[in-house]
Amino acid sequence: MYDSISFWIDRYTVGNYNLSTVAACLNGISEHQSDKGYFVNGSLNNLKVNIYETGISVKGSIAKFHLGDNMHNLTRSGTHEAIDHLSNLLCLPMDKAKITAVDLATHFITQYPPSYYYSFLGAKKYFTRLQTTPDTLYYNTKPRQLIFYDKSLEAKAKNVNLPT
Repeated sequence: MYDSISFWIDRYTVGNYNLSTVAACLNGISEHQSDKGYFVNGSLNNLKVNIYETGISVKGSIAKFHLGDNMHNLTRSGTHEAIDHLSNLLCLPMDKAKITAVDLATHFITQYPPSYYYSFLGAKKYFTRLQTTPDTLYYNTKPRQLIFYDKSLEAKAKNVNLPT
């Protein structure tokens, strides 16, 4: 399933969009001026939106945006619906945006706590194995990261019901 996605929609792709129209859709708006120019940032539900003179960046969990949490799997058709919904809210053709990063996730139902299985996973070629806490296991390489953790602990901490 798709989890976090980073979109970039170039100004030339959408033409002359009105910064204030897009910014009006956001919460927690702040304006900034830097050596790279003027930009506005804010949020739309759980998504972070940055509006630059050259284009718009949208980052966050598309599953959480569309389903309200990331405990449920977002299907391919659900992802299409989520992008359509995002397009409608921002008044932008997000289906024309470039995807600059994507996190894929899935859930495994296990008989024992996930940490029980970590010692069986062993080494992975080209990846550095790192277990910083008893509940989380990382496999890292420059462009990729694999993370294994107990989703039920996350759900309990956030008071979210797990799917059956």
